[in-house]
Formats: sequence, structure tokens, C-alpha cells
Amino acid sequence: MFLPSSNARVRTLNISRSLIASILLGLAGVLVLSVYFVCKYNDVKGQVRELQSMREELMQQKIQVQNYALNLIDYKRQMFLIHLLKDLPTTLFVRYLLIQVPAYTLRRIPNETDTRR
Repeated sequence: MFLPSSNARVRTLNISRSLIASILLGLAGVLVLSVYFVCKYNDVKGQVRELQSMREELMQQKIQVQNYALNLIDYKRQMFLIHLLKDLPTTLFVRYLLIQVPAYTLRRIPNETDTRR
């Protein structure tokens, strides 16, 4: 640290009032902008949290819709099988006749009152 001697001349710094006022006004502007950006930052953080929760809810709804679609496909399959099973005895009987019973037994057997010969 250097101290001037006791005989040294006193130096003064002349700063105009307008310069001081503009510096204070600039600092006040920076302070206002800082408060604005901090508030905006907190608002954006809240929106990010809300967006995350909405994404989670959307994923849950997507899973629910997929499960519903799978259940609907399964229901349609069951209805189709029920429809097939309803006609199964008739279908099996016809297939049995076509496969097991010889064709000549299905012909008309003449009886005594038949006039054709």
C-alpha cells in the first residue's frame, strides 16, 4: 500500500450527477430484470413439473387404451368361437356322414310299394 506523503497534493474526482443518476437507473433496471427472470424461471419450472405429470398420465391412458383394444380383440375372438361352436354339432354330423357313411347307403332304398324297377 502506498500512501502519499503529507506534502502531496489532494486529488478529487469530479463525477456529474447525471452520470450517477444513469448508473443508479441502470442498476435499478438490472434489478427489475433479474426479478422478472427469476419469476419467469420459477413459472417455467412449474410448467415443466405439470408437463411431466401430464406425460405420466398420458402414458397411463395409453396403456389403458391398449389394454381395452386387446380386450376388445379377445372379446371378438370369443364371439367368433361361440358362433362356430353353436353350429358345431351340425357341422360335425355332416362331416361324419360325408367321411364315415359310404355313398351307396345314402341312396334311396326301394320298398315293396315302389312301382319303379
